[in-house]
Order: sequence, then structure tokens, then C-alpha cells
Amino acid sequence: MKAFNSFVIGLVLLFAGWNLIQMVFIYGKAEVAQILLEKAWQRTLLNHTVEGHNHDSELERPWAWSDSSPIAKLIFPDQDKELIVLNNGTGRSMAFAPSHLAGSAEFGNNGVTVIGGHKDTHFDFLEHTLIKDDFWVQLPNGEFKPYRVTGIQVADVTSSELLLEADHSVIVLVACYPFSTLVSGGDLRYLVIAEPYVTQLGPFQGASNLIAL
Repeated sequence: MKAFNSFVIGLVLLFAGWNLIQMVFIYGKAEVAQILLEKAWQRTLLNHTVEGHNHDSELERPWAWSDSSPIAKLIFPDQDKELIVLNNGTGRSMAFAPSHLAGSAEFGNNGVTVIGGHKDTHFDFLEHTLIKDDFWVQLPNGEFKPYRVTGIQVADVTSSELLLEADHSVIVLVACYPFSTLVSGGDLRYLVIAEPYVTQLGPFQGASNLIAL
């Protein structure tokens, strides 16, 4: 019996050790990915300073087999967060960084730019974001655009539709909701709506409600 108990304890310790190794590996891979994303973004910025470089024909991949590339950086001073945004809004891309929804407006253009992110990683801070919070968008040419949160909504994807038309630039940050659930997915989405902020004039208004029921 003593030998059997020792065997069981050994199996438990082995299993626990394997789980710990997996956790360390996943965490390490995520950290390395962020370093590679930042380097790809810095190369993107550098490309736009090179005279004669075709900025539209080449995107910098963070690693050779990546199917997405950095197209912007979000900077949230109050939360001390800087997030690279990828151009391919798939689940695989969002595992590494917030991603741009295909079909929505490009950064800086008129229309609604939709950025999706996971509620338990990159976009976990959205739960504490407030109306009138400010953040910055850095474009590939190095320009910084200020935005201010003008609306926060919870939408059911089965009974509502996000409108993508606007006469000025609007950014919508999207995460699954509620934040307290352990499992992502479901029908509810948390929307943080932001519009260009001009210091002298204050934020533009008019797009705080983008949900068509």
C-alpha cells in the first residue's frame, strides 16, 4: 500500500509539474509575441520614413508564418497600456493582439473602425473604461490621433447590427460580455465608442449610438 501511495503521489506531482511547464511555455510565447509585434511595428514606422518606399504594397509581418501585420497602435495613458492592432480580425490574430474587423473603415478614414479583442487579455481594461476617457491612435506614418470615449453599450449580436457608416472617423472597441464569465463567446458584446478629440473644440458628437435594433 505504501508503494502504491508513493506511486500516486508521484503521478500527481508529475501532472502538476507538466501543467506548470505548459503555463510557463504559454506565458513565454505570449511575451515573445509582443516583442516581435513591437519590432514589426517599428519597422512599419521606419518604412514610412524611407523615400520612394511603396507603403501600401508591403506590410511587416511579426514572424515569417504570420497571416497578419500591425496597422496601428492604441495608447491608453490612464491605463498605462499600449496595444498593437493587427489587420486580420480572426480568432488566431486576436490571440496575439486586438484586430481590425475586415469591412470596417481603415484607421483615420471616415466611417466606423471596429477593433475586436479578448475580454480576459488585451481588452480586459475596457470594463473600467469611462465616457470622456481619452486615448491615442498611432498611424503607420507616425502620426498620433487623439480620441475620446463618447459612448458605451452592450449589444446582443443575435438581435442588433453594428452600423459602419459615419461622416467622420469613429472607433469601436469590441469585447465579449460580461467580463465576469470564465468562458468567452456568447451573444453579448461590450462596445466602447470613441470619436476624434480636438482640444480646442472638444469631441465630435453624433455617433454615440451605433446599434440598429
